Amino acid sequence: MTPPASNFSGFREGRAVARSGEYAPRAVSTHLLFASNVFMTAAWYGHLVVFVGFALVRLGEPPRWNYAGAFLLLLAAVAFAFLPVARGGVP
Repeated sequence: MTPPASNFSGFREGRAVARSGEYAPRAVSTHLLFASNVFMTAAWYGHLVVFVGFALVRLGEPPRWNYAGAFLLLLAAVAFAFLPVARGGVP
């Protein structure tokens, strides 16, 4: 009985090598992780917008100053996360 065909053809120089036209297992994992992160980020921020809209429209909550403050703090957190690293600092 012949074993089933595999997606990768072996190891070369310590790395998995895929057959031509196919992704190596590590590349597939990386792409899936990236797609998952993009989806979860969109879902999270979309959820926040929907929740505020729902609270204002459906629940009849009046707009308050802390909604704007929370939004500004979220923007500040994003800006802080992408600040450049100082030379000589630990990345």
